[in-house]
Amino acid sequence: MDNNSEMDNNSEMDKTTERLILLCALMVAFSADLAAVAYFIQAIRWW
Repeated sequence: MDNNSEMDNNSEMDKTTERLILLCALMVAFSADLAAVAYFIQAIRWW
């Protein structure tokens, strides 16, 4: 019984960790996209 509840906790922790990693990856990709767009806009302004 105790062993089962511990396994459940572990799997739930793994899911949460996976979501956090995914969220961080999305934020990094989003900020990289923003930087690229800002650079692109700046390049257009120079023309």
